[in-house]
Amino acid sequence: MDTITLLQGDPDSNLTPLILVHAISGLALPYFALGPLSEIEEDRPVYGISSPMYTSTLANPLNGTLPQVAEEYVATVRREIQPFGPYLLGGWSMGGMIAMEMAAVLQAQGDEVPHVILIDSVNPRYFPTFQDKKQHDIQAAITYNAIATRMNAPAIPLYQCGLFEDNYYSSSGEESNNDSDSEEFAEELSVPEMLGRMRKHIHQGLGVLASQNSRVDEFDFIRESTDSLVNERRKMLAQKRSQDNTLLWPAEAFKSFKTLTIDATHDGCFDAEHADELTYLVKDVLDNLDY
Repeated sequence: MDTITLLQGDPDSNLTPLILVHAISGLALPYFALGPLSEIEEDRPVYGISSPMYTSTLANPLNGTLPQVAEEYVATVRREIQPFGPYLLGGWSMGGMIAMEMAAVLQAQGDEVPHVILIDSVNPRYFPTFQDKKQHDIQAAITYNAIATRMNAPAIPLYQCGLFEDNYYSSSGEESNNDSDSEEFAEELSVPEMLGRMRKHIHQGLGVLASQNSRVDEFDFIRESTDSLVNERRKMLAQKRSQDNTLLWPAEAFKSFKTLTIDATHDGCFDAEHADELTYLVKDVLDNLDY
């Protein structure tokens, strides 16, 4: 899959493109579930950003911080979609977090970002750090299995070793020896290679989020059961997040902050039974924009 994908709409439209950033899987594929987000006569272009991990032989494209990932994606957007603002960004889960960082980068560079659409994206400042590699690996496996189930792909045992080593790409544990250029490389990825890269992306993505300056101590979390699969700090964060209609973003820091609700779980936002409702909500936001 290309890093930039036109999901719908007319690239030559006078309306500002909506740019949706991938979630933790690194793939923009879920956004294809959205129905038309504009009227035919308007036809706003909607682009998806996938991780370069799927189109590059780079071993560790997600090593770094969330702002560094955002800077890389801003450069890609300027080069391949639009060189100047205003920009309209959005994303699901980790994608919304990256989109917010991209907005900060673009504004610092003098461009206008009037709106960012967050689809169940919590403030990454509150993402708990991992206590050790085992906890990181298990959380990555749980996250991967939730996505794999929806793709009808095989899950992985939570305690299987070697799944998240630096050189792990395919189900055989061997990195592809494909020496072709990026586009050919992406086209020739086998399903096992693609799933291996997804596991890699999930593991690295969680590491990026956990490297933020965590503020979870402010919630006075219980610190027992540190050896559980998902420790008490993460359970409490999920509970706190579900009770906060801003998903822990400082609403007062924005010119406006509006929360819309959807009757779906976090992982199920783009499932077939919820896609129409999500499309309606996003389209309603876009219909009220004048750019």
